[in-house]
Amino acid sequence: MFTSVMAVVNQCINTDRYTIYHLKHDHVSSTPWQDNTALLVVASDKLYDGVEQQFLQFFIHGGRLVSFGSRFDSLILETIVRQPSLSAQLGLLTLVYSGSEQLSVIGTNYCYSPACQSVLSDVTVTCLACDNITCQPVIVEAVHQSSAGLAILSQVCLSVCLSVCLSVSLSVCSVGRKEQTDKEKDTETESESLAKMFSYLIGSQ
Repeated sequence: MFTSVMAVVNQCINTDRYTIYHLKHDHVSSTPWQDNTALLVVASDKLYDGVEQQFLQFFIHGGRLVSFGSRFDSLILETIVRQPSLSAQLGLLTLVYSGSEQLSVIGTNYCYSPACQSVLSDVTVTCLACDNITCQPVIVEAVHQSSAGLAILSQVCLSVCLSVCLSVSLSVCSVGRKEQTDKEKDTETESESLAKMFSYLIGSQ
């Protein structure tokens, strides 16, 4: 649900500088959203009507996006079933990042190819976080070398806390630009980790 995604993203960005709006399927091809989008957020396991190709072109032409548990990711990097497999689609896992830091999250039943080799030419992929048990990539960074397009691909469900997991139905939103002012956040949890990621993705915009 877009409302749930918006509530989480609102905690992670400077709302005095950026505004969030819902990019619906039927608007992807009919509205000029690309020029006014600082960051595209995709939290959906299914995309249709060629929407995923529009998002891919946004990335290839220098756009920035972050994906949470979306099948869109397979257009950039091979996704595989995470091992050990889960009895349900979603489950708790612990990520290892920055060498030794750990974070517990709700993850999907998928991860990325250990080779971290993009299916696209001119795209480099770096593992940012992996399952602490299997060492399989769960969050990766993809950079388009020619356009500087940047994508954070994640098989982690966007959630306010570990006990609340968002629906995997369509929830696509776009973070648009507003005038810049400063706003401080001071939470040290999963929300802060998300905030740091959003800051990294749109901080130089």
